[in-house]
Amino acid sequence: MQEKIPTSLKIFSLLIIWVLTMLGIHLLFRLQTITFIRNNLAILNCAILIYVPLVATWKLKPPLPLFEKTLGQLFASLKLFIIFSIVIFPIMLGLNHLLQKGVFNFIFFGFVTFSRNFAPTHEWQEFLTAIPYQLFFVALPEEFFFRSYMQTFLNEYFGKPFRFLGAQVGWGLVLTSLLFAISHSFIYVQWWHFSIFFPSLVFGWLREKTGSITASVLFHATSNLFSLWVAMNYR
Repeated sequence: MQEKIPTSLKIFSLLIIWVLTMLGIHLLFRLQTITFIRNNLAILNCAILIYVPLVATWKLKPPLPLFEKTLGQLFASLKLFIIFSIVIFPIMLGLNHLLQKGVFNFIFFGFVTFSRNFAPTHEWQEFLTAIPYQLFFVALPEEFFFRSYMQTFLNEYFGKPFRFLGAQVGWGLVLTSLLFAISHSFIYVQWWHFSIFFPSLVFGWLREKTGSITASVLFHATSNLFSLWVAMNYR
């Protein structure tokens, strides 16, 4: 009779897979001097984030949570995404405007100075092109790797003893968000990477509430597009 693998060993293996995956993605970015990698970077990055979990869990039953199984579940996820977007993004828009105008400069003790004006751009081609890119090549593979794969196994170890806004959650949500934020620094280090932890909590909560990654993928992509919109319109 085959012995069951201890859950703690599964979590250790999960962290090893995370480190190796992030190092692999880092290597891709370092090898952009190679024409093939530079021209296909998004596809290669996407492939790593999707196929690593698929290979690691190919015998898993039931499979990793991915998309909804019924139209009713899909509509519920879309409704939740719309509600969160209506509530959160106007708040973020106001806070961003105050930050860009320097209202919060004191938080950074003078080391960071913001003084940008809102100057709407009329060049929307870059933004429109970014929509399918952010959705299919960034949000979808990242949510599959972190929320569907990593958060599922961390939940198995830590459980989900807490209830927050109608969703059963646990330390897996918090740790996944922490690893998600750290992962961005594997590619290149930016001082603001710590802030990625906070929207990641929303992504993880949406995954727990809906049992799928549809809402988290859509909210993730919209968050990235919001950041791009800010970069294009505040100069």
